[in-house]
Amino acid sequence: MTLQDEEGPIDAEIARLLTEAIPESWASAVLDVEFVEQLDGTHGFVHRITSPQRYRDLVSPPDELYELTLRLFDLFSRAGRPWRKVRYGVSAAQDGAWDYRVHFEY
Repeated sequence: MTLQDEEGPIDAEIARLLTEAIPESWASAVLDVEFVEQLDGTHGFVHRITSPQRYRDLVSPPDELYELTLRLFDLFSRAGRPWRKVRYGVSAAQDGAWDYRVHFEY
């Protein structure tokens, strides 16, 4: 199984959770996840959900989203490609479905 084969279901689930977390009035959203190392050697992830339309609603990621981004990081680390940042963008299509795209920074 390739990295992309394993990544695909995680990406789709992250996108689904993101669309469920945002207010119904939003037609798109961005989830930024950044890997952060602390001075004491520990690490963590900062999650931020924003609106490209500049809505000011505060949206907290659901707990499942944290678990999935950790799985995604572990998957990429095992493949020798640990990322520093990942961005998920979701947007509503004309037919009511949601499209998503993913961008990694290494």
